[in-house]
Amino acid sequence: MGALTLVGAIVCLMFALELGGKQYAWDSAQILGLFAGFVLLVILFVFAEMRASEPIISFQMFKARLYASSTILAMLSGAAFVAASVYIPIFIQGVLGGTAKNSGLVLLPMMLGTVVTAAGGGAVLTKLSYRTVMIPTLSLLVVGITLLTTITPETSHLTITVYMVFVGPGIGASFSVLTNAALHSFPLQQRGSVYSTLNFIRSLGMTLGITLFGIVQSQPFVDSHIDR
Repeated sequence: MGALTLVGAIVCLMFALELGGKQYAWDSAQILGLFAGFVLLVILFVFAEMRASEPIISFQMFKARLYASSTILAMLSGAAFVAASVYIPIFIQGVLGGTAKNSGLVLLPMMLGTVVTAAGGGAVLTKLSYRTVMIPTLSLLVVGITLLTTITPETSHLTITVYMVFVGPGIGASFSVLTNAALHSFPLQQRGSVYSTLNFIRSLGMTLGITLFGIVQSQPFVDSHIDR
């Protein structure tokens, strides 16, 4: 029951976000029905999981503040990572008139920074606390994302590349450090469930991130087409 209601809820939410404002109006019966189905299935999922002897997602885990905060940060950083990876290349090619090669070069600093801080963040955990590692790296992520919100058709490739240098290190540390932080409060017998739940929520954040940013991106084009 937990698996069925969880999958059904996510499917309803994804279809509502994907079809809303495109094939169907946001206030149409189809979209409202999908959102209603999502809410109903989430309620059934919570009810089923609270009664299950071995739930898919144990809500007891979220009582640990370190795990709850790590999961939220993983979801948000995952959304930022996939949105930057997908929509910055679209901006480079569709707005600035660059090539696929230009798009790859712009992403290179972010990817390199992600790899370096993912490995480095895990390596320094024996000497530093989770908070000490995450605060400066997430600060870099916030700075990078803030800078990216200022780009215009007049922004140069070099400027965007510099902005991506800030984004990569902030995201990379979240992959290794947040995973270790989430596992910290639990015994060995629970860590498989803890790890898989964290990755599921991170992946959900990525999916929601790319979907919501896709809505933001496509809506002006839809409005422009309707006006014409």
